Amino acid sequence: MGEKGAWGQLLGIGLRGFVALLVFCCLPELCLSQAPSNEECFMCHGDPDLSKTAPDGRRLSLFVDQKGFESSVHQRLSCVLCHSDIGEVPHREGTLQRVECGKCHSEQATEFLDSIHFRSIRRGDVFAPGCKDCHGKHDVRSHEDPLSRSAKANVPNLCGTCHEGIKAEYQMSYHGQLLAQGDGRAPGCQDCHYSHRITQAEGRLHRLAQANRCGSCHKEYYRTFRDTFHGKLTSLGELAGAKCHDCHSAHSIFPERDIRSTVHRQNLLHTCRRCHTDAPENFISYIPHADIHDPGRPLLYYANLFMVGILVLTFGFFGLHSLLWLQRLTVEWIFRKRKRSETDG
Repeated sequence: MGEKGAWGQLLGIGLRGFVALLVFCCLPELCLSQAPSNEECFMCHGDPDLSKTAPDGRRLSLFVDQKGFESSVHQRLSCVLCHSDIGEVPHREGTLQRVECGKCHSEQATEFLDSIHFRSIRRGDVFAPGCKDCHGKHDVRSHEDPLSRSAKANVPNLCGTCHEGIKAEYQMSYHGQLLAQGDGRAPGCQDCHYSHRITQAEGRLHRLAQANRCGSCHKEYYRTFRDTFHGKLTSLGELAGAKCHDCHSAHSIFPERDIRSTVHRQNLLHTCRRCHTDAPENFISYIPHADIHDPGRPLLYYANLFMVGILVLTFGFFGLHSLLWLQRLTVEWIFRKRKRSETDG
């Protein structure tokens, strides 16, 4: 084959590859251009009276607020990107495919699959929330938008649509009052329970992780908690040790000076007796968040130094003793082996 023939063959391969690449890149656009446009969808779904009758006889509205959609985070997306089984207008009636938010939001969907909400859906609980129940359908806004359902200040009301009793407790609490005043430091539901990976409140994982979540704000109290017997049990993965919410409650949290607080002086013995049923009245003299590293508490500070000193001396002495004993055993073993070899020789 001549040089011109070789160049011609390479040029042909290159052209075919370019055409294939062009088709691959443009085919999705060509397909979308043939699909119904958003304007076509709103010609019908922009009618507030558009509805259908459900199998149980209920009237289901099919109206979509165009202004709400155009102010949402999905405003630049095509309707058929989510409703992918619609390819023409008018489209077929009946049940359409369920919108899969996880196609785009894969990380959030993966977390949601591990949540108590999804497990409730899988069990057939009709009241268990899905994506649209918390984020909306066509008017989804960013969680940073103050008008969003999932904005931090609005989350208690959002969760409270199902958890009404807990919502009332939280809004009365110190945390709830701070959040209502616009203090961004106040924790909302999602700060303690997460947004998508919501675990069962009485489950092992949630109880063991709760101290870490409280400690993300209350760092000093978290540090002293870790030094206590309760904290040591928690660090070892034991559920028996009291956690933050066992003493301070989960949602009705108030400062210690507030008579409504579970750790107020008048309520403290009752709180302790939830676990220590036979606790005497002087039981509450126990200091739950005492700082053993603070010289300002000399009794605790020096008692801790004394105990640490005893432990260091005890383990140091017996460690050295064990090493010397091991050395002696090694020397004796070598000596006996050498003597046996001389005897056999």
